Amino acid sequence: MDWTLSTRFLIASSIVIFTTMMAIGAWIDNRIKKSVVQNAAAASARYMEALIGPAVQDMGHNRTLTPRARLVISELIEDTSLGRNILEIKIWRLDGSIAFSSDGRHVGDLPPMTPELAGALAGRVMADFDDTTDIESMDERLYGKPIFEVYAPIYDTQTKRIIGVSEFYEDATELIRDFTIARQQSWLVVGALTFGMLALLFGIVHHASLLILTQKDALKAQIHELARLLKSNEELRAKVTSANSGSVKVSDQVLSRVGADLHDGPAQLLSFALLRLHEVGTVPGTEVQSQRRIEALDAVTRATQDALKEIRNISAGVSVPEVEGMPISAVIHLAIAQHERRTETTVDEVMGELPGNLSSTIKTCAFRLLQEGLNNAYRHAGGRGQCVRVATRGDSLTIEISDKGPGFVPRNQPGCGDTLGLRGLRHRIEALGGSFNIHSTIGTGTTLSATLPCSIDA
Repeated sequence: MDWTLSTRFLIASSIVIFTTMMAIGAWIDNRIKKSVVQNAAAASARYMEALIGPAVQDMGHNRTLTPRARLVISELIEDTSLGRNILEIKIWRLDGSIAFSSDGRHVGDLPPMTPELAGALAGRVMADFDDTTDIESMDERLYGKPIFEVYAPIYDTQTKRIIGVSEFYEDATELIRDFTIARQQSWLVVGALTFGMLALLFGIVHHASLLILTQKDALKAQIHELARLLKSNEELRAKVTSANSGSVKVSDQVLSRVGADLHDGPAQLLSFALLRLHEVGTVPGTEVQSQRRIEALDAVTRATQDALKEIRNISAGVSVPEVEGMPISAVIHLAIAQHERRTETTVDEVMGELPGNLSSTIKTCAFRLLQEGLNNAYRHAGGRGQCVRVATRGDSLTIEISDKGPGFVPRNQPGCGDTLGLRGLRHRIEALGGSFNIHSTIGTGTTLSATLPCSIDA
């Protein structure tokens, strides 16, 4: 069972606190009882000593009480003017025998010595409620009232030695009522303290438990977020690794293609020009030879011009204009204008709201994307329906290049066929944290779409 910290604390602390408070309450109850009994016994002993003591002084010399002493003791039972309800009085000799009994019974008997009588003979005031184990007091249980039994030593007024013991029984109804009230008040205080302490501690622990649960939920959320970010970072790292590897491969392929283009184009034309230059350098001879030199010179001129044009076309494909100080809109217009001038075709532009500050890396990538995409549109679609759409969506720059050519079936993106330029573009864009997609339908056309981050560092 998944209990909260505050619930577990409440159960454990309730057991400990209630057990402790019950023990304390029982101890206090016992102390109250002893205190009430001792105080009442002391007051009753002083009361009896003041009234009986002078009348029984002869016990130090005689074993029996004088008639006067008997009369005084009898009047004490009947007189309630001082607030004492005395039920019975006994006078004990030092040997433990009964010298006087207000009901006249057991006089002269020597019952077994009780702890209370022994304590009184030793000089202590002894008292108890309804001691049912006291054999000597069984007859007094016939009163049908709660009895407060007190044993008090009787002293000789001259020598201060003990000459006997007075035992008397009082009606303990009021005493028990006072004791019950004191007990109830003590248990009420103990209970109030117990519940107050438990409530205070529970409040503190409950607040701490809620704080811990809140922090636990926050930590779980952070862990989930960190796990998500870690997974995203792993995916980005894999993309960057793949892009870097692909970039190296593409760079090698670009160099191979440039070398092949230079070899197959300008190098062949220049070789041809060199061959014809031999004819131009011969000594003038007949008119026919002069005509051949003129034709050779024209051929050399055309060959070198064609070679220069080829070199410029190749350079246009691998070079990028300086875009550091240009806004992204100017970079897009420049790429489109160069394509229109080179191919003598028209490109439609749909420009949305563009960010004002982008890094040169993003602008260079956008230029390459437009350059390659429009070249493909011209090469495969003849320049039909060329359109460029650029807009900002959130923190990303989106670029779409479309045409209305014959279309094709893209093979297993992200490869998209064997086109070297498209593979290079994909690697470049993904290395910057963007995305690249191709959508093409046979007979409808092709659309290249790319998303580039706007906040990448320069």
